Amino acid sequence: KVIVIGAGISGLACARELMCHGYDVTVLEARERAGGRIVTDYSLGLDADHGCDLGGGWIHGVQRNPMTRLVERLKLTLHSTSGEIEMYGADGGRVDHALDERVEKEFNAVLDRLSKEKQAPSSSSKGKHSSSSSSSSSSLGDALTSYLAEKRANAA
Repeated sequence: KVIVIGAGISGLACARELMCHGYDVTVLEARERAGGRIVTDYSLGLDADHGCDLGGGWIHGVQRNPMTRLVERLKLTLHSTSGEIEMYGADGGRVDHALDERVEKEFNAVLDRLSKEKQAPSSSSKGKHSSSSSSSSSSLGDALTSYLAEKRANAA
């Protein structure tokens, strides 16, 4: 049995994947609705057929994002926002474009590394519910921590 905390898109996708692998899954959500930051608001003066989508309207990292495949499968329209887009941080100041590019490059390197580790055959996997102590069972957070530790060690 597995408990998934949060019924946003990631929590629901996780629950679905676990269920597909035979796990008994319970999803816990603090709000009175599922969807996380993805919600359509109909209270903005529009009629009942025309809401305003809040959150979740932007797919980050389109080329490697599974949401892109979902958009294609559902035959939805995807609009590119590539180019110069001003981004603002939590403090209200502009995010430095060069810093954003460096962060994106590092994050994609972590995703590439994790993907390669997941594709490598694991000698210790014994079944669909087994948990391996090898790096191929690491989470994105574990992979990021490991990647940053290696970068720091190589920089020293």
